[in-house]
Amino acid sequence: MTTYYVTTHSMTTHSMTTHSVTTHSVTTCSVTTHSVTTRFDYPIISVLSGRTVHFPSPRDSLQHGSLSSPQSGKSEAPAGISRVHILYALAKQGKNLGAYKFVRAAYDQLQNLRIPKHFEDKVDLGSVTIRCKPFQDNEDLLPMCYRCSNNNPLMNTSGNNCSTCSQPFVHSFMSFEVLPVVEFHLAEDISDEEAQRLLDQEYIKPKKGRDSEWKEQLTNDYQSLSMEGMGDMMDLSANLSDDPFTAKLMDYTPGLDDNQAVVVDRDILVKINRNEVFIQRWPSPLRHQYYKHIMPDVPITMCQSCFRMFNYDDYELHVLQHGSCPFCRYHVED
Repeated sequence: MTTYYVTTHSMTTHSMTTHSVTTHSVTTCSVTTHSVTTRFDYPIISVLSGRTVHFPSPRDSLQHGSLSSPQSGKSEAPAGISRVHILYALAKQGKNLGAYKFVRAAYDQLQNLRIPKHFEDKVDLGSVTIRCKPFQDNEDLLPMCYRCSNNNPLMNTSGNNCSTCSQPFVHSFMSFEVLPVVEFHLAEDISDEEAQRLLDQEYIKPKKGRDSEWKEQLTNDYQSLSMEGMGDMMDLSANLSDDPFTAKLMDYTPGLDDNQAVVVDRDILVKINRNEVFIQRWPSPLRHQYYKHIMPDVPITMCQSCFRMFNYDDYELHVLQHGSCPFCRYHVED
């Protein structure tokens, strides 16, 4: 029977700090467990009960489950959660979506586990039938890292991090899709209060005097207008100087297992658009966490109670239907 945990709203006092940190990790595991359990134990629950059950989309469940499962051998499955259930649920979803390479790896791991007697035939049959499928995954299912723009395999040995730059993925806690958000850290000598003040400052880009580059030519037959100095505009270093945060994103060493965090200084903070920054204001003694929206055209919102991020359209629809955050159930005012 699945146990549900909910993050409480009261996280402002010092006495609630330990409780908040504990529920922060427990809730992440519990939401994933609920999705796996319902798909494994109740595949036709809506038909038998005559009611509609809302699940995350199979594509997003596959991505989040594959990234969160203990597949790299570095950690054990949480207590009370069957690894057999996790792998078989992912295998079923992966086969329906065309992630055949991932499904084959899941069945290979299942063969090394202790499988219940009544369940052995299903695993054996699935292991045989998947061999006739191509040894590749549907490219549309591969999660993309919004820092290095590389696609990651579903069976990711780096866990919930990019296999190229080690940047942690940020998921929507409603659909579990990877959001176009990158976490960055402050320099050691910058406090949270100073960072807030720097982000709130309005940065005005200096004018570059393009008027002098236009050249007009008049004759009896025609009139022409040309621009000189286009080589400077196409210079990559000039563009990066206008957006130093993008330059920081590109500063990493591929293949390192350690998290190569994006560290910003005061000059970069002033130039970041405040409307593209999400701040998770955790209670003392925890430091705040900062995230930069990489694709502003994709609307994202964050709950001010549990600090979870969501796709704006999904969040707004849930609030209109239930009047609360889909994760922590905090009541949202109209």
